[in-house]
Amino acid sequence: MRCASCGEPNATKETREMHPYVGCGLDNVILEVAELRVCPDCGAEDLALRNVAALYSALAMAVTSKSARLAGQEVRFLRKFIGLSGQDFARTIGIDPTTVSRWENDKEPIGGTADRLLRLMARAHDPETDATTYDDFDAITRDGARLRLTARRKGSKWSAEAEAA
Repeated sequence: MRCASCGEPNATKETREMHPYVGCGLDNVILEVAELRVCPDCGAEDLALRNVAALYSALAMAVTSKSARLAGQEVRFLRKFIGLSGQDFARTIGIDPTTVSRWENDKEPIGGTADRLLRLMARAHDPETDATTYDDFDAITRDGARLRLTARRKGSKWSAEAEAA
């Protein structure tokens, strides 16, 4: 790979440093193990991610496990994770597309039924998740507690954990 800044070939090193990752649309993701490309010429750094689909799947399952209602960026992330546009998602669950936009832009909180439905859709979309486990949905509250998501890579597999920020 070449450096996006100066065009020189990058050196690659494995790092165990914590790296913020906003490429998925969530502003609270920290990658614990990542491959870091460092340009020996200009010093620019770029994260190299393997198996991004597995990373997104792990993040989606962590988000669906949180006890508070989904925040706007989490609604958007899960909607995109299941592969639906805002209009298609609205049509699928029988609401107006402007309502989805208001949820995703934090203009209006997502309702309890739609919140659970989106979580179920995301879990059903993930082939590695037991979509029949719904017990943690009983504890969903109305508060908008923020999460810190930590993603770890072991070989080609990703796992993610959610904790209160």
